[in-house]
Amino acid sequence: MTNTANNNPTIKNIIFDIFGVLVNPSDNTAIHETVDIMRELKDHGFRIFGLSNLSLEGYSNVLQSCPFLRNLEDVILSGREGVSKPNPRIYQILLDKHKLIAGETLFIDDAPANVDAARTLHIHSHHFTTPKNLETYLTDLGFFANLPDHAHDCCGTSSCTHNQ
Repeated sequence: MTNTANNNPTIKNIIFDIFGVLVNPSDNTAIHETVDIMRELKDHGFRIFGLSNLSLEGYSNVLQSCPFLRNLEDVILSGREGVSKPNPRIYQILLDKHKLIAGETLFIDDAPANVDAARTLHIHSHHFTTPKNLETYLTDLGFFANLPDHAHDCCGTSSCTHNQ
């Protein structure tokens, strides 16, 4: 997938909320289907970021159980920045730090207030409810056009039961 292969060629950057989209907040484990989507987007040239209201210590703990988060280009943390979602300033920090254009950026979060706040900055935004819903949304935008079905290859650890 290249940026020009989708029906919305302006999107070049994708920001994932950590808790609730990539990581299950109840047990700090990967939401494997969403991690698969994240990896596929990264493999096809999109810049991938994380945004979270976690503290530095909280993120360090999550990183221990979810090392796939190291594949993100950067993670903006409320605990580091001193501002949290849904304050629009935290989104602006990420845009400014990486010289991203809001109209070329898609934000994915499970909290409607956070999605609405990103939209005030003209960031394309999606309210995440399930991995399947996200995949359908991205497919409708043309993100997965002309690609084989993506396999669940997210685990990479002996403790993974995803494919069992």
